[in-house]
This record gives sequence, C-alpha cells and structure tokens, in this order.
Amino acid sequence: MSINSLKDVEGHEGFVIRGAQETLTLFRPILIVELSREDEQVFGDTPEMVLDELRKFGYSFFTLHGSKMRPLTNFAGINNENIIAKPMIYELY
Repeated sequence: MSINSLKDVEGHEGFVIRGAQETLTLFRPILIVELSREDEQVFGDTPEMVLDELRKFGYSFFTLHGSKMRPLTNFAGINNENIIAKPMIYELY
C-alpha cells in the first residue's frame, strides 16, 4: 500500500497532521493545503502552527503564481492560500 496525497480538511489541518504522523513518516505524501486563519483558529491552530508541524517531518512549502511555483519562506500573513507541502525526497518541475 502507498499513499501519495491527502485531501484538504477545511480548518482541521492541525488535527489531521498530528494524527497522521506515521503516514507522513512512512509515505511522504505531497500535500496541497488551503490555510485559512479564521478556520484554523476555530480549532486552536494558526497557519504558521500547521506549517511548523509539517516542517518537523521535513516538508518544504511552495505557492503557485500563475504557472510558476515559488518557495514559501515567510509564513507571516498567510490567509486563504493553497500551499503545496513537499517532502524533501521529491523533485517538482
């Protein structure tokens, strides 16, 4: 069995990531996560907290600008954005 993607969960990202630690470690899926400050705060998280949790598993982050992927290095001010979270083992072209 292999898992190579996970579905966005509308504000429950922190819960899913904390509950999927074994899956993230074993299968290293690429994630597309929509982070909304308002939705995350309902469940006690912030977009920064969610991304920091993923970073512990060796993920790096990108945003799409037109047809180009750009590295996301500053998490401040993230709101209603689709973030591509990529484990270090994958090359994205």
